[in-house]
Formats: sequence, C-alpha cells, structure tokens
Amino acid sequence: MKESPVTAPRREYEDPIEVTPAGELQNDDEPPRPIEPTPALEQEDPFGLDESDESEPETRRKKGKRKKKSTQEAQCEHALSVAGPIPPFWRIKMSAAGFPEHDNAFRYMLDQGLYASRYDNNVYAGRSAYQAAEMEEKQKRSCGPPPNHAVYQRVMYGMPMTRVEVDRLIKLIYDNRVGPRHRGEAFLLLREFHGIASRVIPEYRDAAMQHVLDRRFDPLSPPRIEEGNLRTYRISRYDGEPGSSGMKPPDLVDALHVNVTGLYILLHGRPGRNFFSGVIDHHAFRVN
Repeated sequence: MKESPVTAPRREYEDPIEVTPAGELQNDDEPPRPIEPTPALEQEDPFGLDESDESEPETRRKKGKRKKKSTQEAQCEHALSVAGPIPPFWRIKMSAAGFPEHDNAFRYMLDQGLYASRYDNNVYAGRSAYQAAEMEEKQKRSCGPPPNHAVYQRVMYGMPMTRVEVDRLIKLIYDNRVGPRHRGEAFLLLREFHGIASRVIPEYRDAAMQHVLDRRFDPLSPPRIEEGNLRTYRISRYDGEPGSSGMKPPDLVDALHVNVTGLYILLHGRPGRNFFSGVIDHHAFRVN
C-alpha cells in the first residue's frame, strides 16, 4: 500500500500542513505482523559482561547477601570514627548504649579538686564536684549531672572525648553570655584535661588530647570571672571511689605523724601536681 500525504483541515490564513501516517495501514481482520528478532535482542548479554572466568571457584561466582548491620553497631562505628582510637592505656568502659569509651578516672591522675563518679563516667569540678561526691556517698548511686548545667549540655561527661567537645569547652569558657560558675568549672575541667594530655607520651593520647594541645589552650589564662568561681574544693576519698584506697585524710591528732601523712600521700598521690603539703607538714619534714 503506497503512502500518500494527508492534508489536515486548516484556516484560510494558515499554510497547508501535510501529515504522513506512521507505518502501513492494516485491516482489523488481519493479525499483527510479528517483529523479527535481531541478534542484539536474541542475546541478553551480547558483550559477555555477565560471563565469569572459568578459573574462578564457584563460591566467588555466587555473591552472598551482606549481613545488614544493626543500628547499635552502626552507631558504635560512628562513635569510634568521631572519637578516634582509644589507647588501651586509659582502660575502656562500655557506655549504657554499648559504645566503647575511655575511663574518665584517667588512671587516678585527676586532681583532688575534681570528682570522677563511682557509678558512671561523669567528671565534676568546682562546687559541682563537692556536691556530687557528697550526694553519691549518701545515696550510693549516680546523682547525674546538675540540671541545666551549661558544661554537660555541650559535653556529655564533663571531660571531652572528641575534638568537637574540646572546641565546645573552649568556646564556653570565654562566652560572656554563660554564667560565671559554669564557665569556671569548664575551665577547671579543660585545664585538668590539658594537664593529663601533656604528662603522657604521644602514644597514649587520643584525638581529643592531641587536639587540646594543638589548639594551644593556655591553662594559665582563666576567664575573667570572680576567683570564687575557679575555686577547687577538697574532695574526700570514699571507699569504692576510683583512685581510693579506703583511707580517709588523717585527723588533726595525726597531723604531725609523718608516717601516717606519708602513707596517705602514697596511696592518693598521682603523676603531676599534688597538693598535700601544708604548713604543719612542711615543718614536720624539716624537723627531725
């Protein structure tokens, strides 16, 4: 059947339009003509991309399904990628969510003015340290961070575990919009963290420790607040507390007994700064 152009209806002012029907016209009684297959259609993989090497073992041809990681495993890997590797020197604790964390007792290197909880991984400084120690001694359980405390709203445990938390503490310390007590405790925490990082060899530093040293944080430049907000309280060491031998500070009647005071210093001393010597001890050390 020869195709002939068809003239579409038009208006008088329009140019004529010729339309050519697509393909041959067929009668309704005539069945549709089958399409002859081409070599490309007959062969599903004409380029042999799905063919495997005969030398490969059968096990490598069959790709097994990958085991889908649980949400907890994915969160754990994310936490490790953010915090970086934890040197085993610091001992590793598992959080309530199942994430590995370094022990914030820091092998008993914390200053006496700071308090590491006996029941969780929180660290407190200043007035919060004194209150947390007294409360946990009475209740025999974790008291948790103070509500609405600016430090623990930005850093979960008080002591930074990531580079981001180090930056948050530095920003908090010099933020005049934050209360002076919270800024002072943030400075005490970061100063102690900086001191611990500087007293260990580089192999024992995690990413947060190295970052606080690289940031050139000056532990001798506190924020411009009243000195009372930078005060450290003497925290008594109780039974079961990290770094505690169960021996309480000597009584006044034993103040001149060098052996008693010395034993307490040996049991509770730590690498770095110690604040055990006083006027009486200093006199006793010099008098034979």
